Amino acid sequence: MFTRSTQLFNYSVAENYEPKVSYLVGEIGRDMREILESTQYFSFSLENWIKPRHEACLAKEVRFPLAVMMKTKEDGFRDALEVCSDSSPPSKTSGLICVQKDSLFLEFWLGQ
Repeated sequence: MFTRSTQLFNYSVAENYEPKVSYLVGEIGRDMREILESTQYFSFSLENWIKPRHEACLAKEVRFPLAVMMKTKEDGFRDALEVCSDSSPPSKTSGLICVQKDSLFLEFWLGQ
């Protein structure tokens, strides 16, 4: 994890890692293994980036992979929320492929 993202050595455990891990596991309900796939999670602001995106996903009943939820640019994130929360499947030309839909969440993969 640290070999891919050396900037992680610069972050405070108490001020960065603990609150973000607590939020990831407690509020978002994700597994710690997802962090290994998306180490950049720790570089995003908890208050200004992580929480607003998680709350937007909850409001639309959409569940994105952590890496997609964090790294997608704002316009693309909002567009993906709209497409995934729509009752009809995304068009094949949108780059958005829905892989699972149930009563609570819609998971997607952004095939770019």
